Amino acid sequence: AVMTVQASLREDIVKLLVYSVNTPAPNLSHLLLGYDVTKPLPETTLQDPGVMNHPRTCLHSVLSLIEPTNSHNSMACHHSDPRLAMLCYQLIYLLCSNKLLSVPTLRYLRSNHNFFHVQVMELPMMKHGGFTSSAGLYSSEELVLVRQLAWLLKSVAVELRMTAMSRQRSYFQGLVDVLTSESSTVEASTSLSYQNGIIQNKRRLLYLLGHIEFNNRDMPQLQLMHINAERLEEVIVGSVIYDEPTGIQFTDVKLLHKLMMGDLGTQGAGAAGHRPQVLEEIHQVLEHVVERNQVTDNNHALCDLFNAWRQVVEVMMTSSGSHDVLQSDSRIALLFELLHDLLLKLEGDSLPELSIAGHGVVLTLLSLLKQTIQKLEETTSASVGVSRLQPGPMQGVLKGLVEGLVQARSGQQLSRAYLYGSLLYYLQLTDGEAGDHFNGHYLQPGYEQGSLIAGNVHILTSYGNALMEIVCKDACSGHDVDKMLALSLLHSVVSIDLTQSWLHYMHMNGYLQTICSSLQLDDANLQRALKPAPELLRALYIYESKMAFLSGVAKTPLGCKYLLNSNCLIYLSECQFLDMFPNLEAHYGYMSLLHQPVGAVDDQFIPTVIDRYNNQMLQPALSLAVTLVTSSGPHKQDAVSQVLRFVLAHLELFATILRDHMSSLSLGFLEVLALTTSLISHCGIGQNIANESSDGEHTEHLVGLSRIQRLMLSMMPKYCSIGNWGRLLKEAEREMLEGDDSDGLDDVMKQRLLDQCQTICANLIAYCTVIMTNKELSRGQCNIVFSPDLITKHPHWDALGGSQAQAYTPSLGLLINLLKECINACQVVMEDSASGPSDHEQAKKV
Repeated sequence: AVMTVQASLREDIVKLLVYSVNTPAPNLSHLLLGYDVTKPLPETTLQDPGVMNHPRTCLHSVLSLIEPTNSHNSMACHHSDPRLAMLCYQLIYLLCSNKLLSVPTLRYLRSNHNFFHVQVMELPMMKHGGFTSSAGLYSSEELVLVRQLAWLLKSVAVELRMTAMSRQRSYFQGLVDVLTSESSTVEASTSLSYQNGIIQNKRRLLYLLGHIEFNNRDMPQLQLMHINAERLEEVIVGSVIYDEPTGIQFTDVKLLHKLMMGDLGTQGAGAAGHRPQVLEEIHQVLEHVVERNQVTDNNHALCDLFNAWRQVVEVMMTSSGSHDVLQSDSRIALLFELLHDLLLKLEGDSLPELSIAGHGVVLTLLSLLKQTIQKLEETTSASVGVSRLQPGPMQGVLKGLVEGLVQARSGQQLSRAYLYGSLLYYLQLTDGEAGDHFNGHYLQPGYEQGSLIAGNVHILTSYGNALMEIVCKDACSGHDVDKMLALSLLHSVVSIDLTQSWLHYMHMNGYLQTICSSLQLDDANLQRALKPAPELLRALYIYESKMAFLSGVAKTPLGCKYLLNSNCLIYLSECQFLDMFPNLEAHYGYMSLLHQPVGAVDDQFIPTVIDRYNNQMLQPALSLAVTLVTSSGPHKQDAVSQVLRFVLAHLELFATILRDHMSSLSLGFLEVLALTTSLISHCGIGQNIANESSDGEHTEHLVGLSRIQRLMLSMMPKYCSIGNWGRLLKEAEREMLEGDDSDGLDDVMKQRLLDQCQTICANLIAYCTVIMTNKELSRGQCNIVFSPDLITKHPHWDALGGSQAQAYTPSLGLLINLLKECINACQVVMEDSASGPSDHEQAKKV
């Protein structure tokens, strides 16, 4: 009895310290634990008892209770008084995570006791054999041990983070080595990965993961004949209590029994004949509630333990990469081991809370694996980084991810989002950038990742319609985040699926048609997204994902055929958000891309209206149209017909772009202009104007096509002159220097601007070729485009108004001058390459 009273008194004292530690400073815990309350708490220097007359405090007593002893690596009070040890670990965590107390506490634990290193060396503290029943429930004593471990791991995560931030590399290295070192233990039959009674050398982190049971335990339904189920649920809800120490809601069994017996007493004489049966059912209900409380307590403890383990893993792996604590090979091997064991744990029907958290860790680990491979490629070579990706382990990860996605319940949106993100990281890691493999070049001999990519395709197709249906349904009607991620996954899969089974499935089951038709349904939301202060931008980002996917599909002839059959551009023709273009002349002249250095990040979280319209709405639509025309092959005429309808539906938009009133260069506008001229030149819009009938409904179309042709030709004096490009660059740089404090255009930005000018010039020349060599003309005939003179530019060009400039016909002198400039530029480059070293950069420049 005396020992019981002493144990209870110890627990109450620690509970008092836990309760008051986070109350406003200074408080009772600060005084009893030895912190100096006469000055700012972070300036406290904790010492051992007797050092510099420092007294023995409650902190010293708490540490002595959980210090390891020398008897078979057992801990001081973890088994003799586990609840007291759990409270001690909770107090240590609260001190380490408190913003005022963390620095002095961690410094003392680190320097005077080597606390975390010693504690981690003694892990795990759980009994071997762990589970006490086939149901997978811990006993009450083991649940306390689980919570001990959870509080300790949370403190270790804080220590890892703090030492990494303070750049204490040697100490951080030692703690990481202990966590990742192998521990020889005897596994029980509960671990599915290992044989009974065999000594296994497992890393401590993986050994701890093996003690966490992920399987979900469904409670059986009660079969009641005499108790009303609805009334029973009301009584159970009224009996719920909140347990403050654990933060769990339990059902008070005594209160529930009292309420049910009270209901039985109020039923009167009518229920007297069934009283024995009702009492039997009440007993069944109470047993069911007791078991449900045990399951709730068990699940909560497991979630706490796994979240603590997750914090240690994520902090350790993230911080070790930035401080080069783990070598690349060791880091990659550890990431693979963590992924392998965690995905094995997540197989089957897992507890929803653990499933969501586990898939979140998988996403983090795959992102860290990708960063590690990229860093290795930057320091060595691409082939060295790729060689670390062995097909066997990598495809084992892929199978685990796909299995998780197939087994995920429809209501687990967050878990599905994590899985989609993980699959995207995996495909980016193994396949490179999406869209690189539409031509199947990864099957060519000598390609490092060819066998790995081919294996990925085989695994993805082996799941058949089950996987395709899940991804396609999420892409069409899933949650907004899942929808964007599913579309990105489809884009990546379609790019490597040379059999095009995924694309065929989407077309045959109407998913491709649904995605195309949804563009028109999103029109109203996209119009609202162009407001200066939009309420939501989700429709904009979903639209971007759809357009990226459709552009990827359009890169293959079969995909182009399917999109044309789905009337993709027809739906875009009916969208009005494209006609809500801002004043291009006012906004495009000084866009952020021109003023910011290449790679600079815009500090605005919400893009400006012009950026939203130009970068996220207009450019994707133009890119899709260009891709459809260039990939259509034998279906070129259908593609041109839909593009023509698209252009005529948004004629004012195209006319405004081609009018080009900009006096200097802007990268944003040049990108749009390059796509627009490419689309018009590939379709040959305006080449049959002279032969078309002007009767009836075609008159308005002919006027529009004629307008497009005049605007295209009017741009040639500006863009078909290399010398004019240099003048425009100087003008843009001068305006930048006058407008702000920037240093002007750097070389990379200048090259990007010149590349766009060159593309526009090529598109204009190609357009002239198309309209001159009209197939419907008689043999030996052609349309006259250039005037028969050698004037390269009208003498009063700058003074001409918009309509006068558009009516001006370019001359043959313009072509001759462009040819001379191209020859001179080529000679300069050849001379530079001949005089300088013949390296890769010179060859690229040539």
